[in-house]
Amino acid sequence: MLPGSSTSLTALFHCCGSHLKLLECVDGTGKVVLEVRDDCRRQIYRPISKMNRRTTAQQVANQFLTASGKQISRKTVARRVRGGGLYARRPVVCVPLTRQHRTARLQWCLEHHNWTEQDWACVLFLDESRFSLPSDCRRQLIWRESGTAYRPENIQEKDRYPTCSIMVGAVIMINGRTRLHVVANGTMTGQRYIDEVLLLHVRLFRGAVGDKFVFMDDNATCHRTLAVQDCLDSEGIQRLVWPARSPDLNPIENVWNALERQVDGRNYPPTNKNTLIRALTEEWDKLPQQLLDNVVQTRAPIDLLKDTFGDRLISRFGPVNWPPRSCDLTPLDDFLWGYVKSLVYADKPQMLDHLEDNIRRVIADIRPQMLEKVIENWTSRLDYIRAIRDSHMPEIIFKM
Repeated sequence: MLPGSSTSLTALFHCCGSHLKLLECVDGTGKVVLEVRDDCRRQIYRPISKMNRRTTAQQVANQFLTASGKQISRKTVARRVRGGGLYARRPVVCVPLTRQHRTARLQWCLEHHNWTEQDWACVLFLDESRFSLPSDCRRQLIWRESGTAYRPENIQEKDRYPTCSIMVGAVIMINGRTRLHVVANGTMTGQRYIDEVLLLHVRLFRGAVGDKFVFMDDNATCHRTLAVQDCLDSEGIQRLVWPARSPDLNPIENVWNALERQVDGRNYPPTNKNTLIRALTEEWDKLPQQLLDNVVQTRAPIDLLKDTFGDRLISRFGPVNWPPRSCDLTPLDDFLWGYVKSLVYADKPQMLDHLEDNIRRVIADIRPQMLEKVIENWTSRLDYIRAIRDSHMPEIIFKM
């Protein structure tokens, strides 16, 4: 909708008449609906390609002016880009990877692709992380009215640089973990790593697990000294080879993220070094062991399905690969879960036992004929995807 007087709108239409199409004019309101032609829409989308995702809306408008000689506003570009499924978002920040890094990461994943839950249960994961004041986390939200962003109660004061920071370390494995270790008075060195981590904690886990024990630590400098390697060899500790620049492969990184959320969500956030240490220690002890097990056991459900269904399993980790970001192709997501939920919540269950009984009852009542119809409609969706050449799938109403 573009507001304006009839004179200005007439001038706009004559100026951009070859690129805009008049759909509707509302008398007395001064508002019209304008639609950009398909060929001009392609000129808007073209600068925002996969290789140029940082192009701003104003830059696209300027490029459109240069290419067509017609002027459009920044807001029009933003609106049309959003209509095409592109939204302004903060980019994900990752460590830079060279070709060698990517090759090593892929090779490592392929080598450990078939490890079972029993194999990972013998692996002890170690990592260190630094927490600072004020917190680097920007996930904490506040409730405020529109237009009150700069009221004192809606402002969070924060120094440009951290006033203090604490490095902590811990080790986790399935059904086990250590207390949070605070690296006090300096940074972690090779000798401190041996005295405070390997001999105090890792050696105990090695004795409890036995010969199948595998120790994982990253490629930090203090972890790769000759003295550390001599200590591991003398204790009979097998080290898991770890690809460089791969913190995202370490499951304990998810635990640090959960710990940071817990500390930031405290009623009285830490304000100095001592309260920060106390908050980290208390929240670490409160983290449920099931959370730590889950970050390691992410492959356990897939292993169970592979053992049950064999080569009939369709999954990103199964024998038949599944394309990412394709939930619209899944018959369960598209129909079955919606159908089940509509019946499960029909009587508005208030207790967990009542909810579980409803789920079991509704699933047990699903007839084979309904499932056959779901699969039949699903195959038609695959035909539609081929016809539209792999675009987004619109909603399809299933007829039962």
